[in-house]
Amino acid sequence: MLGLRGQDGREIYKALKQDDGLKDIPIILFSAMLGVKENLSMYYDASDFIARPFDVHHLVKTVKRHLKAA
Repeated sequence: MLGLRGQDGREIYKALKQDDGLKDIPIILFSAMLGVKENLSMYYDASDFIARPFDVHHLVKTVKRHLKAA
């Protein structure tokens, strides 16, 4: 999220949350930085967090869970 090439994930997150048509979609944050989950949860109301590197099966299960809930 923070280390995207060419864009800042924080700005993408803000734009999604400010758009009335998109603000209710689930957002899953990804990061490889240690301790970032706790810091991000203070500032962002994301649906979930996945630490990198991640297992692709865990990613798929997480996405499916949020799609069912949406």
